[in-house]
Amino acid sequence: MTKFCKGNLILTKDLILDEDLIVNGDISCQGELWNLKAKNITAKNIRVWNITAQNLNVEDIDSENIFSKNIKAKNINSRDITSENITAYNIDAWSIKAKDIDAHNIKAKDIDALNILFWAVCYAENSFVCKTIMGCRKNSAFFCLDNKIKFKKLNKEK
Repeated sequence: MTKFCKGNLILTKDLILDEDLIVNGDISCQGELWNLKAKNITAKNIRVWNITAQNLNVEDIDSENIFSKNIKAKNINSRDITSENITAYNIDAWSIKAKDIDAHNIKAKDIDALNILFWAVCYAENSFVCKTIMGCRKNSAFFCLDNKIKFKKLNKEK
């Protein structure tokens, strides 16, 4: 079952659904920031406190915490992101934990991922851990300001 909203969705309290949510506009909060939880969320822009979803397909996300199996967004601005797969144009976060990241630019305080693919710049302030990282641009750069990048060991199959 899927819940549809033809225009913008303005939350006045936490919204917790055990189904998909499709909004043909923006999701925002009135009064204070609220929590949003649904199986799969599709919207133009989301600005809430916490987002929990199996799949997020959004143009812009502005949230304190994001917990999702898959995130596809143009811009993500969040304090903490926990996801299996992230595909985004720009990511600006305090902490990113992910299996795979594919983004144009990545900026975070801490990054912990398996595979990172980016276009121009990928950097972390405090800690940076990954298995693989690759920039697509000729002069692309990745670095950690305060510590060395730690690379996870590749598992060898027997």
